[in-house]
Amino acid sequence: MNSYIKYNTYRIEKTAKFKKKIYNKNNFERNACGEYICPEGKFFHYAFETEDKRSKYYRINEYYESECDGCLVKEECTKAKGNRKITHNPVLQEFQKNAKTLLDSEDAIRFRTQRSIQVEGAFGVIEQDFGYERVQRIGLKNVRMEVLLVCLGYNLKKYHNKKHRPNILN
Repeated sequence: MNSYIKYNTYRIEKTAKFKKKIYNKNNFERNACGEYICPEGKFFHYAFETEDKRSKYYRINEYYESECDGCLVKEECTKAKGNRKITHNPVLQEFQKNAKTLLDSEDAIRFRTQRSIQVEGAFGVIEQDFGYERVQRIGLKNVRMEVLLVCLGYNLKKYHNKKHRPNILN
């Protein structure tokens, strides 16, 4: 079983506007050792790493730094007063690489095409048959109650139709 779920920047990475941003770290080239190389040919060298335990997912962030002294395009590349620093999360990068490989495959393209033309069954019935297009209430509690009532109506209609369906076996 494979996961074909887009990560948060997948759609943005496909745009021409994103690819034109040559000073974005995601567009930097990398050498065989894994070091980032800026468009001006300067290498980013490993500086340090930190552990992030703030969320329930444990992360290790690696920090890289470049020597920007005398660089002619430093103002375009970074707003930092000193050298440009970038962070790298190797685990996240690996997950995104695997996801990108799956998402760019023929199967994923076929799944996305099929999914884009299908309406979720219950939502299609509620919108088309019930004529329910938007929530009328304000406030989380009121919105929740309205949606629950609409769902209750949907389920009652489904139950009623099933109960009064002619029994084919008898």
